[in-house]
Amino acid sequence: MKNTTSSYFKFLLLILAGTFFISLFSKFGTEAQNAVFQSNQKFADKTYIGSVNVENLTKKEAKEKIEKAAADWRNNADIAFTFADTKLKVPNNQISFLIDDSVFSAASGMENPLFVSVNEKLIDDQIKKHTSQTLVTNIDIKKLKREIKRRTGTLPKEKIEIRLLDFLKKDSHLKQEVLSSSMIKVDDHEYLDAWLQESKEIKIKENSNFSFLEYLRNAKLDFSDEFLTLSASSLYKAILNTNLQIIERNISRELPEGMEPGFEAKIKQNSMDLILYNPNDYDLTVNFSSDKKGFLKTDIIGYKTPTTYNIRLQNKKYFKPKQIIQYVPDITLVSKPANHPGKQGVSVSIYREITDSNGVNKDSVFVSNDIYLPVNEVVVKEIPALAEPPDAEPEDAAATNENGGNAIEDTTGTNESEKSQADDIADSNDRSENESNLSEKSGE
Repeated sequence: MKNTTSSYFKFLLLILAGTFFISLFSKFGTEAQNAVFQSNQKFADKTYIGSVNVENLTKKEAKEKIEKAAADWRNNADIAFTFADTKLKVPNNQISFLIDDSVFSAASGMENPLFVSVNEKLIDDQIKKHTSQTLVTNIDIKKLKREIKRRTGTLPKEKIEIRLLDFLKKDSHLKQEVLSSSMIKVDDHEYLDAWLQESKEIKIKENSNFSFLEYLRNAKLDFSDEFLTLSASSLYKAILNTNLQIIERNISRELPEGMEPGFEAKIKQNSMDLILYNPNDYDLTVNFSSDKKGFLKTDIIGYKTPTTYNIRLQNKKYFKPKQIIQYVPDITLVSKPANHPGKQGVSVSIYREITDSNGVNKDSVFVSNDIYLPVNEVVVKEIPALAEPPDAEPEDAAATNENGGNAIEDTTGTNESEKSQADDIADSNDRSENESNLSEKSGE
């Protein structure tokens, strides 16, 4: 019992002694620091603390100058973390400047650091709130803090952007993955095989435009416009489910055979391009492959974010073709094939639905309104033979030819008919679009 009591008192005495020395050191340290600040000794030429020139200033004057510079900087500071296409603004209250310590330890005639303190927990919470727990657990927070201190310690005038992907841990499990895929049927297997050999992978640079035609020129690829339209359409369909933005995209007048309405990206070398913009702070990868014979598969590879993108097709309509009858005097003189079967037209509106990590819809973005005209059916018929009167004059034959000629000329009015038909389809589509928008607004 005595030994226990003795040990207890020794332990208590040790704590009291330690507390006394800490208090004493703190008291004398503060007094010493105050004495230094009261000193009239000035810093030598070319003395800097952070980016602040304090030459020929006393420590007290230097402190006041740095405090003012720090206050001015704080009022205008713009600090943000970036991840993919997201910018996370860093509140100024997460960063503190240790001005007393910086001035106290500054060496005269030299460039000295401005000490910075960063609230690690608030930084953690900020990243987690706007990205994901997965990203937070894979970031080296201590390394990130050092970068914040380094960048803010100079009180820079320009805005500070810190890319979070630069601070992944060495053993990070955060890897790029397939964000979206598409598949399209290709009948020309020879072209498909050649494409997979020569163009298996494309890099779309961060914060940059990507031109399909420019890529072809740089890679010195030679393919038909028809095949390039298929490969570009496969790429276009895949990127619709990502945050890539469409700068230029073209479609055909009539829906190509086998093409799904809403997903065509027509390529015509030197005139029709597919141009995309990558808003992310890292390069996206496009992989082409063929898991199934006769099909081109396109994968978009990048970092997964809490935001998801899905395509919605709306107002899909079909338009019946008209029948155009052409009359000719002698059908045997018409080159074959004279008749052309018709094909229905179609129109569709495409929207990109953007949802957050909880599945809540954040936005519905209009992408395009695609209209494909119907191909009118053309039927060629011979003018019925007319019974010739017994006393017919030769001019009658000429009149018959003239009538026949007029009939043929009438058929050239087909273009006007198609124009009128296109206008009707556009008007119909505009009405549907307006009704849809009114419906969406009333639903809100």
